[in-house]
Amino acid sequence: MKKGFSIMLGIFLPISIFFICINFFAFNKKYYETKYLQYNIPSSTDLEISELMKLTNELFDYFRGHKDEEYLRIYFNERELAHIKDVKLLFNKGFLIRDISITIFLTSFTYLYLVDFNVFIKTLNYSICSSFLGIGILFLFLILDFDKYFTYFHLMLFNNDLWLLDPSTDIMIRIFPEEFFISIARNIGLLFITFMSIMLIVINSLKVRMNNKIE
Repeated sequence: MKKGFSIMLGIFLPISIFFICINFFAFNKKYYETKYLQYNIPSSTDLEISELMKLTNELFDYFRGHKDEEYLRIYFNERELAHIKDVKLLFNKGFLIRDISITIFLTSFTYLYLVDFNVFIKTLNYSICSSFLGIGILFLFLILDFDKYFTYFHLMLFNNDLWLLDPSTDIMIRIFPEEFFISIARNIGLLFITFMSIMLIVINSLKVRMNNKIE
C-alpha cells in the first residue's frame, strides 16, 4: 500500500504544482497588463489599455464559465470565437486534472508523512529532482526552436486548424503575439522551479531536524 501511495505522490506532486503555476499566470490580470504595455499591444490593436483589460476580464470569466461569449463578439470574428471555445474546453479539462491531481497529491502526501516518514522524504526528493530534469529538457526544446514545439503543442491539443490566425484579419493574434506565449511559458517554468526548490529545501531541513531528534 505504501508503494502505491509513494508512486501517486511522486507523479502527482509535480503535476499539481505545474497546474497551479499555469493557473497563476493564465488568470493574472496584472501580468497581462504589464505584457500588453511591454509589447505595445494598444498600438497594434487600436485598443486603449483600459479596454484591453476589460476584454481580458471578459475572457477570464468566459473561460471560467461565468459568462457567455456575447461580449466577445464585439472584438472577435467567428473563426476566433470557435478557437476561443476550444480553448475554454481545454481550460475545463485543465481545471479537472488540476483538482484531481491536488486531491491525490494531498491524500498521498498526508498518508506517507504519517505512516512512513523515510519513504515520504525519499519520494519527495526523487519526484522533485526528476521534475527539475523534465522542466530542464522542456526549456531546452523551447530555447532551441519555440515555433516548432509551440506548433506541436497546438497539434496535440486541438483537432482543427482554428489556431492558425492571420494578424491582418484576426485581432486575437495581435493581442497575444508569440512573444507573450514565450514570456508566459518561461515564467511558468521559473515559478515551478521556485516552488519545487523551496519544497526541496523545506523537506530536507525537516529530515535533518527529525534525525537530530532521534539522535
